[in-house]
Amino acid sequence: MAACNILQQAKSNLSTLAGRHINIHVAGVDTFHDRVLFAHVARSPALVEYAGAIRTALDKFITDSYDFQPHVTIL
Repeated sequence: MAACNILQQAKSNLSTLAGRHINIHVAGVDTFHDRVLFAHVARSPALVEYAGAIRTALDKFITDSYDFQPHVTIL
């Protein structure tokens, strides 16, 4: 199944979760391998739930097994 079809199927579930007003608290910056600047985001139950729903929806396309690390990529 194409990625566009999977995203379309997941759209209503993700929209419902996103409508819960997920608050994001940014706290400090760091880098990935001194190449990409990112800001740390405090973990919250709503954010973890939303990330889990995205991972489930895109499970066929996600090949890594990293734990969810909330962050905002800056550059």
